Amino acid sequence: MSSSTADGFALSFAQQRLWFAHQLAPDSIAYNMYEAYRLLGPLDLDVLQTAVTSTVARHETLRTTFQSSRGVPHQVIGEPSVVVEEVADLDVVIGRSFALDRDPPLRVAVRPLGPDDHVLLVVMHHIVSDEQSMTAFWRDLSEFYRAQVTHTEAELAPLPVRYVDYAAWQRDWLSGGLLADELDHWRRELAGAPPVLELPADHPRPARQSDNRGTTSFTLPPSTVHAIGVTSRAVGATPFMTCLAAFAALLSKAAPADDVVIGTFAANRPAVEVEAIVGLFVNTLPLRVRVGTDPTFEDLLSTVRMAATDGIRHQEVPFDQVVTAMRPPRDLSRNPVVQVAFQSLQPLTGRVALPGVTATPHSAGQCGDPFDIRVSLRGAEGELHYAADLFTAETAAALAGWYVRIVTAAAESPTLRTTQLPQAH
Repeated sequence: MSSSTADGFALSFAQQRLWFAHQLAPDSIAYNMYEAYRLLGPLDLDVLQTAVTSTVARHETLRTTFQSSRGVPHQVIGEPSVVVEEVADLDVVIGRSFALDRDPPLRVAVRPLGPDDHVLLVVMHHIVSDEQSMTAFWRDLSEFYRAQVTHTEAELAPLPVRYVDYAAWQRDWLSGGLLADELDHWRRELAGAPPVLELPADHPRPARQSDNRGTTSFTLPPSTVHAIGVTSRAVGATPFMTCLAAFAALLSKAAPADDVVIGTFAANRPAVEVEAIVGLFVNTLPLRVRVGTDPTFEDLLSTVRMAATDGIRHQEVPFDQVVTAMRPPRDLSRNPVVQVAFQSLQPLTGRVALPGVTATPHSAGQCGDPFDIRVSLRGAEGELHYAADLFTAETAAALAGWYVRIVTAAAESPTLRTTQLPQAH
């Protein structure tokens, strides 16, 4: 099934996009994804190394390099070679770029804090990973570690397919007539949408996007989380949709705009056979939210629910294909079609389960992204990521606080109109 040549295996379309981005900026760390956990208890570094090697052997993507022949990229699957580093500064590991043509796209590092106190860090290049992949990696690593400690066999079923099989299937699928039909959907949905969302910025927009990013954190109060659940159930929406609708309300007031396109992310794993694979499956969905003129939050939530449901139905079309179909003006200073994004992620607690060790989340994120503003929620904990070339830390913190006030007011009183929702301070 795998699409291969004499040189190696074909890339998926998402991988191809990131490979081209890497050619333009080989030293960029924008697509470095990382998660770190504080480990209290006796950590056996030799067992950890064996577990890492077993995990890399299980997942081909983690031992893949990306070569090219006559400008055409391909994947070359190598042998497990990831060595656990013992370091004093985790930021150095996070901030080191990957040489995708020769280095494995995975790093594992440990920072000792005491005899039974460590921070365990994993860094992956996004070209082989996404949110669900991180979950799969930690599950398998934990199981291999447990099996070593207990001298038993790891209880992991063989992976039924390889990532290169998925890449080949995707290319076959996109070569058929179904792609044209799917692209017609996105053309209709985005026809006439504003090509850019102009949020008031503190600095002039540079001619080209950079990796200069900032992050500000916020927390939703317990009463707000409860109200989000109540309102969501009352209108047949999910908490994600309710939080997304509040973000749309914020954008409509901040820009201001009555028609916004918001990027969100679909897991895009089309079959159960690929659920446990480490690889890049996630796809960007450009959701168009026609806010209109001063709707109630209930009405706005209904609009968002329809847009999100519709987008999920058509999630398999690679975002790059949508961009090509829409033919936006070439502009290196901003992301095409969508300049803002919103995502809801699973909590990090419970991902790492090593015998005799208590693991708590230490840090997680991605070093960059192409959006002016991106809001990420993990339960009640949120982060607002922003282009530091455009916005100051004070402006970002003010936006995050404004979002919390809007989602709180909207969830507690969904009959309020957008003009009645909190204004900026």
